[in-house]
Amino acid sequence: MKTRNGFVSNSSTSSFICNVCGAVEAGRDLCLSDVEMVECQHGHTFHIDCVEFSEEGKKILEDDEDGDKRYEFPEIHCPVCRLEKAPDDDVMDYLLLKVGQSRIEIVQEMKEKYGTMGKFYEVLKTLKVRK
Repeated sequence: MKTRNGFVSNSSTSSFICNVCGAVEAGRDLCLSDVEMVECQHGHTFHIDCVEFSEEGKKILEDDEDGDKRYEFPEIHCPVCRLEKAPDDDVMDYLLLKVGQSRIEIVQEMKEKYGTMGKFYEVLKTLKVRK
């Protein structure tokens, strides 16, 4: 049995990912106001600076003295909910639905057609899809 000697901390670490710019904000006991972010009612998080808020959105932020309103921001102010910015996972789900195949079926097709990811990347480069 291993035992650990020395200081052990039970503090919590929080992290937030901006669904607009992709930046990660992490630290001990962080809240959204510490990193100038909000979270919409559907769970999308984004920096305040990544969005041009309407007067109504600005007012919500100004009136939010305790920071609670940052965790249930109305979807009308969220760039993801308005489909101005769509996370890759959501786009992938839509594409799978559109083509009528599962992720497993797509990966199997890629394996049969290309054999390796290296060969697949070569094809993507020729199509100028991948940087």
